[in-house]
Amino acid sequence: VRRAPRPARCDAGLPPRTASRVPNRVGIDREAAVKKAEDLVRGGKLDLAIEEYRRLVAEQPNDVGAGNALGDLFAKAGDKARAVAQFAQIADTQKDSGFIPKAVAFYKKALKIDPGCEHALVQLAEIARGQTLYADATLYLNRLLQLRRDQHDEAGVAQCLVQLSEFPS
Repeated sequence: VRRAPRPARCDAGLPPRTASRVPNRVGIDREAAVKKAEDLVRGGKLDLAIEEYRRLVAEQPNDVGAGNALGDLFAKAGDKARAVAQFAQIADTQKDSGFIPKAVAFYKKALKIDPGCEHALVQLAEIARGQTLYADATLYLNRLLQLRRDQHDEAGVAQCLVQLSEFPS
């Protein structure tokens, strides 16, 4: 009896959707690392928990959940600069990958910690402009404009004014 060949799987050759479906080929076991970090946080050892998440993010840079947790831990530990940098990095990666809503969420998270984060304001204005959300783009550009005025950045102020003048009335 001759059998028809099996059709190829739609997701053959693609990365797994969840880490639990395929054994972890990387040196760190994600579940164990997250559990250890959570235990460290409960024990008040934020520095050790941060190091655990740093190792995990270094081994698995596309793990948005781990990167987000690392940013949250930086913020909890009072290291606002690293928290903002972590969230902005995740947002940039999400934007570059086409996950615009996730990117927006992470840029906003960065702004919540540092309302003067120029990178986040510029990116949010650019995204809003690209989606023809001119009211949102205007809001972000006006915040950026004020920030640049406060810093006496004349070239930056001029750049914001030019961008604002290009929006439809």
